[in-house]
Amino acid sequence: MTDMKDVEGGDGLRADPDIRRYYEALGQGVRAARAAARVTQEELGGALGLSRTSIANLEAGRQRVPVHLLAQAAWRLGVDLTALVPPVGDQQDSCVLPGLRGAPEEHVRMVRRLLSAVPEEARSRA
Repeated sequence: MTDMKDVEGGDGLRADPDIRRYYEALGQGVRAARAAARVTQEELGGALGLSRTSIANLEAGRQRVPVHLLAQAAWRLGVDLTALVPPVGDQQDSCVLPGLRGAPEEHVRMVRRLLSAVPEEARSRA
């Protein structure tokens, strides 16, 4: 079985909440696609040469996944790779709140306004 590097490892990722949230959003995308495809963690892990625990850790945002394995996961789950990968940059609020993907722009603006009213320290506790 292939081991994936722990997101909270010694490379400083633990200290960067944006990267942590990104991997959590990536994991949520994998979990949602896996559930929709009615594939178990064990089945997906077997298809990728990973353990069920590695899939659980990936879905929880605790482990990074090599791009080639992410592409294989997308193929196995019957989705486009872009369906698993969270947006970056200007679309980062969609990464933090995956439910905004595909939402009407007026809904996204409303959520942005609401989030801007919440103090940063309260947002980081969520």
